[in-house]
Amino acid sequence: MKYDYFIKILDNYVSYKKELAKIRYQDERMAAYVIGLLDNKFDHTKNVVSFVVSLANKIELNIDYEKIAAASGLFHDIGRFNQALKYHSFNDSQVFKNNENHGDYGFLLLTTEPLEMEMFHKIVSEKNRAAVATTVKLHQRDVLPSNFNQHISDELRKTELDSVLTGSFSFNKLEEQIVSILLQMVRDVDRIDILNQRANGSIKSVTDNVYLNNNGDVSLLAKRWGVKESIIYDNNDQERLNNNKQIIIPREYIPIEKLFVNKNLINKMKRFENINLRDLQLEDDYTFVTALWWSIYTFLKDMNFVGDLKLVKELNLLDKIYNRYPAEYHPLIDEIFTFANNVLIDEQISINRN
Repeated sequence: MKYDYFIKILDNYVSYKKELAKIRYQDERMAAYVIGLLDNKFDHTKNVVSFVVSLANKIELNIDYEKIAAASGLFHDIGRFNQALKYHSFNDSQVFKNNENHGDYGFLLLTTEPLEMEMFHKIVSEKNRAAVATTVKLHQRDVLPSNFNQHISDELRKTELDSVLTGSFSFNKLEEQIVSILLQMVRDVDRIDILNQRANGSIKSVTDNVYLNNNGDVSLLAKRWGVKESIIYDNNDQERLNNNKQIIIPREYIPIEKLFVNKNLINKMKRFENINLRDLQLEDDYTFVTALWWSIYTFLKDMNFVGDLKLVKELNLLDKIYNRYPAEYHPLIDEIFTFANNVLIDEQISINRN
């Protein structure tokens, strides 16, 4: 793969984090779980680098763009590795406060923490660091700032970046356009690979445990989800129950009729509204079913390059994802897949936004 040396440097970093996980978590099951999270994110990052280089070639960006885009893909989820190690969770709403996410955390690591800064500086030249770090910071935002949400001009495609980037975080107009390109590329391929992980089973379609928001009343929770109170007590320690952390219920105990997608959410999707994942995760009815609806909708609605929508179609990702769900779940997901195929992909390709 092109840029193998990028991946080798990241591999060394992840290996170090895995060793720390073994030390931090004496419970072998927890250590193995965290290591699994680290491995999953490493594989995802490799795919993103590969996809972003492919996209750079498709849209005929010069080699300067290709290299800086590959670096942006490499570091886009750098915050996830520390997040896995410290919090053993990729649920940003449970980990970060003040509406921040793993992109903000990654930016902080790349600009303040010696280990991450050393790796960053080894790969990215000084003049390019502000652009890459800002791409990392903003890649997970539901809505991009207007100054970093610009289209690509033919002239800009051929621009030699080292001749125009200043290395400052006070971006001029041209630099804002460059960051916009990097952001749009990384956001697209990040989402394509998450869909790809769903399609190949790296991300489970139906999770073993359902994580539910805890309102502090076990009897109400039990009634809401159709389970016995003893199931809640057996699967959650007192700290989790007392401190309004998400509770855990094994999926097998939850009647399928208790899983549904909020009609208000569906209506927002049909109106092409932006839906904040962090807010959604705080809703009482948020489950892995809601997460699937959100990801299919948001990832496809916000694709910046029509070529990437075509790639999703060519790879048959939606059908592969759908077929990973047992038949009893199909009534819960039929509508989003129909909407995605007909409206979010076919109609957008025919309009040819790019």
